[in-house]
Amino acid sequence: MSNPLLALAVMPGVLLMMYFYKKDRHEPEPTELVMKIMGWGALSILPAILLELILDPTLLKISGLPQKSMLWLAIRAFLVIGLSEELCKYWVVKKKIYDDPELDEPYDGIVYCVAASLGFAIAENILYVASGGYGVGIMRAFLSLPAHAFFAVFMGYFIGLSKFTDHPEDQRRYRIIAVAVA
Repeated sequence: MSNPLLALAVMPGVLLMMYFYKKDRHEPEPTELVMKIMGWGALSILPAILLELILDPTLLKISGLPQKSMLWLAIRAFLVIGLSEELCKYWVVKKKIYDDPELDEPYDGIVYCVAASLGFAIAENILYVASGGYGVGIMRAFLSLPAHAFFAVFMGYFIGLSKFTDHPEDQRRYRIIAVAVA
């Protein structure tokens, strides 16, 4: 992959992360911790691929739908791909930062969820741009990367609510909603 193509795959995600990072004006998160979560987010593409490889044929068989049917493609988009990706990004936040003392205000949930999500999206972007070229890179810069960040904001909002409520039932409910809305 050429350097300009790699930059096209990576820079939109970095710029979006900088935007969300700068919005944390009260007590900005440590840069190295945000980068670490982005790295974990990038690595979470591997279990997401594995989940997709398991769920795709399993749910297709259970559904009995033709592989090219619109209904199957919708189920695949939301239940196979979407759920696999969002669960892996959620896992990064829950296991790597949720109990960290740096996650000390509700907006931090958004920062860290966006970091995990954009790390994931950058890794995904590199794979797609390597095989699809500049056109794919430009399209993903304006569609896929912002979408990953947009949905991560919702996940992060509910992670923040979960972290800062005292009721275990509400914590659990907010964590479920975090994945469901993402």
